[in-house]
Amino acid sequence: MTAINPVIFKEYDIRGVYPDEFDEDAAYKIAAAFCRYLEQKKHFGPVVVGYDARVSSPPLAEAFRQGVLDQGRDALDIGMVTTPLFYFAFNAEKSAGGAMITASHNSGDLNGIKLVREGSISVYGKDGLPEVKNLVGTEIGIKMNKGRLVQKEFVSDYADYLKKYAEISRPLKVVADASNGPAGPVLQKFFDGLQNVVPEKLFFGASGDFAEHSPNPLSEKALDFVVKKVAEAKADLGFVVDADGDRIIFVDESGNFISSDLIYAFLLDGLLRRGDLALADVSMSKIIEDVC
Repeated sequence: MTAINPVIFKEYDIRGVYPDEFDEDAAYKIAAAFCRYLEQKKHFGPVVVGYDARVSSPPLAEAFRQGVLDQGRDALDIGMVTTPLFYFAFNAEKSAGGAMITASHNSGDLNGIKLVREGSISVYGKDGLPEVKNLVGTEIGIKMNKGRLVQKEFVSDYADYLKKYAEISRPLKVVADASNGPAGPVLQKFFDGLQNVVPEKLFFGASGDFAEHSPNPLSEKALDFVVKKVAEAKADLGFVVDADGDRIIFVDESGNFISSDLIYAFLLDGLLRRGDLALADVSMSKIIEDVC
């Protein structure tokens, strides 16, 4: 049995250089180990599998799905999605486990897996990932009865869910940079039919090669495009998302960076008025306490 490079097991996910450190064989074996881990946790049911726009993501996702099917579990293929959409689908389906094939905002030569188990609990370095790593090193046979592959699309449902939070009282021109990732199709659906918003779209094509700029929105070059477009279009604001859509950076009408604490404070004010529950990180500034 070919051993998997242990360096790919990080604190919060599985990640390595493709294909030197992390390849389809590793994805298949990790899927089998993850299914065995779910059995030990008595989590029975399908495993949701999504992936980002990286060139290596579709074959890695296919290998992971096959690993799930060979363990007698149904695999729910939700296609190319953002990480937030993946969690949305996972919760909607009340799945036993889930795997998002992505390396997030990291460079294009990397890829990886975010694992989650029943109850939306992340499988990471202190809870579950060491067990999965140990199981990868054992011989796991193929089950007699294979699982079923089911395909389902969640982009429309997710966009509609986001629109419920969109209360825009005046016309806005917004520059949106999707970084050639899966956020492009999601944002396209979100903007369709949205009142009072005129979007200026940058890099909505999900090419996955990050030819225009870094997948990390905090990169200076990544911000250059949106800052320039905000000025050209005389837009009210602009934003850049990362390669899997779970990071976002905003700039104002003058192209100035807006800190994440300020953005969260604006959002928090609206959420609390609605009576929603919100979480804050201990690293955030005192402005969060002031809003609460």
